[in-house]
Amino acid sequence: MLNLNESQTLILYTIIFLLSISIGSIYQKKILKSSKVFSFSNRIAMILVIFFPVLIASIRYEVGTDFFNYYFYFFTIRNYSIFDILFNEADPLYGILNKFADLFFGDAWGIFFLSSFFTLFITLKALEHYRKVISISFALLIYYCLFYGLTLNIVRQMIAVAIVFYCYIYIIEKQPFKYIIGLLIASLFHISSLFLLPLYFLKNSTGFKYKQILFLMIILTSPIYVYLVTIFMLNLEISKFATSYSFDFSTGGIGFLIWILPTLIPIFIFKKRALSIEPKYEPLFSIYLLQIPLSYLGYFSVHASRMAYYSSIVEVVLIPLIIRCLPNRSNKILVAVYFVFWYIFKFIFQFFINGGAEIFPYKTQ
Repeated sequence: MLNLNESQTLILYTIIFLLSISIGSIYQKKILKSSKVFSFSNRIAMILVIFFPVLIASIRYEVGTDFFNYYFYFFTIRNYSIFDILFNEADPLYGILNKFADLFFGDAWGIFFLSSFFTLFITLKALEHYRKVISISFALLIYYCLFYGLTLNIVRQMIAVAIVFYCYIYIIEKQPFKYIIGLLIASLFHISSLFLLPLYFLKNSTGFKYKQILFLMIILTSPIYVYLVTIFMLNLEISKFATSYSFDFSTGGIGFLIWILPTLIPIFIFKKRALSIEPKYEPLFSIYLLQIPLSYLGYFSVHASRMAYYSSIVEVVLIPLIIRCLPNRSNKILVAVYFVFWYIFKFIFQFFINGGAEIFPYKTQ
């Protein structure tokens, strides 16, 4: 049994992040040189990138606020039939993933392994798509600082976030059918991903003014939009959704901007230059903006604030993209150092100091 104190846990996370980031750099060089990106050796290298983060996510015990919810769910769901899961569970694919974990591993650590592996594999697969325009290592640093702690807590939703992140590729490539199918799959892990279905059509509608006005409208009215869709889903009697996404519109504020502006400002300072070099990634900037109204939802519902993860995930690509597009080496280094310190500070403050997601201290059974 491993039972670390908080300082030792911080060292553990630092080591596994650095290992993954270092292997990620080697992996990127390998796939850029390879004529066959999907070769067996490249897939093995890809698995090595995520091996250590998946390992400590798999063998943890009492790490993550919702750890025991998932732990006991595994032992409950093993008694359900596939039919029961498909027709009675709000997130049927996660239930089926539990059945696979029971079949192949026979213990709860199996579901933590499959959940973490699936989340990180899909995320890295998405990053692979941008391999020619970003540093995968830098993207991994951002991902681990912002989202790894969340993958140890809100497991189902972070699987959905990873799938949605991959689906944004279909917005960029203008493939609506794949985007819709991808979001429907994500919704079977966490139904909140259905809120993002309109995104494709808002960014790919005919006429510049038309699509920009529509997108601006959803940004300005997204709390109302989410509220209306929530009412619709409540009427469908999805009990788990009703419990998690109840709204109280009696409060408000702007304090959440403190955590958004340090990235928002530089992203939009350098946006024009980045798009002059890589114009097809413009939809990612618009999706990123959505985290402002979606974060604002946190004043009305704690669980609804998690909707912002579907938007903020694009930081993982946008930050390395704007750094790559800067005009000279000294500017690139300066901006990169700024973001490295910002994301490390955010991880330490959110998870280590503030106890977010309760991933400190780390221990095993």
